[in-house]
Amino acid sequence: MEYVDTGRKLEVCSVYPKEVDASQNQISIFASLATALLCCSCDTRTSLPTPFGSVNVRINQLIDQPESAGDFPR
Repeated sequence: MEYVDTGRKLEVCSVYPKEVDASQNQISIFASLATALLCCSCDTRTSLPTPFGSVNVRINQLIDQPESAGDFPR
């Protein structure tokens, strides 16, 4: 994703809570960012809530969405 106001890009991966490794930019599937991104697709612009106010982001790319392909590994 890309922060619209600054152009800063960030790649995150949502994982199950026990698998989170912040050093690898992994976030819990229950984190507010992850839940806000669930319904997004490429080139979506959305406002995400943060503790400091909303930020505007653009989704540049969705690298892997196994569930959308019907792959439910657990």
